[in-house]
Amino acid sequence: MTATQFTFIFIAALVLTTLAKLWLARRHLAYIAAHRAAVPDAFHEKIQLGDHQKAADYTSAKTRFDMLGALFDAALLLALPLALGALIFSSPYRMQRIIGFMDSWSDPYGKGYQLSHALIAFGRGEWLGVGLGGSVEKLFYLPEAHTDFLMAVIAEELGLVGVAAVIMLFALLVVRAFRIGRHAAFLDRNFSALVAQGIGVWIGVQAMINIGVNMGVLPTKGLTLPFLSFGGSGIVVNCAAAAVLLRVDYENRRIARGLPV
Repeated sequence: MTATQFTFIFIAALVLTTLAKLWLARRHLAYIAAHRAAVPDAFHEKIQLGDHQKAADYTSAKTRFDMLGALFDAALLLALPLALGALIFSSPYRMQRIIGFMDSWSDPYGKGYQLSHALIAFGRGEWLGVGLGGSVEKLFYLPEAHTDFLMAVIAEELGLVGVAAVIMLFALLVVRAFRIGRHAAFLDRNFSALVAQGIGVWIGVQAMINIGVNMGVLPTKGLTLPFLSFGGSGIVVNCAAAAVLLRVDYENRRIARGLPV
């Protein structure tokens, strides 16, 4: 089986599993809607005698739905690392990338060239860096210094303090996005809550992967650093996501004050 065939099969299995979870969620919501009239009293002190059996049936069905959902999640978590390992071992060039990532100094002028120069940039930066604009690695020594490996240049010019400041700013952005989402969920604006938290996860995970690649913690993936890396479409999409997040927060504040949106 080739890597392409395996990838196709894995994507098909992932799609089928996702569709199964959506069907299960739809059944769950339909069951709740059908028993909504009898269920609320079963969980309060005003419960009536005739509602005990209905509440027990609802609780049992909900437990079954939750167990099936947990099984689907466990299957996905088990399938993802297995599929990743199979894709790596089925292709020689992927194996070479993993080997180069694990020991970039074994071939510093070949497959480990980019990572070794990124680590040199981090080492030169030390605590406070060599000064803004004083990077040597960005002078055509470090490939993609303006996009994928911008964090290495920041580390060289601003040092550990600059890297820590960038990480703290991204963490603040993610925390703020989740707070906006939680506020929207409290106001029963579930779609807006999911959008806000999804934007936070997207930006946070992309930043984490980019920083991890620059530090040699993760293999090279080609992801840019949100809001900072050079580029046209990436900056536009990041700014659009930030605008949507600000809009969700704006609507939350107006609804909380009783104003129309």
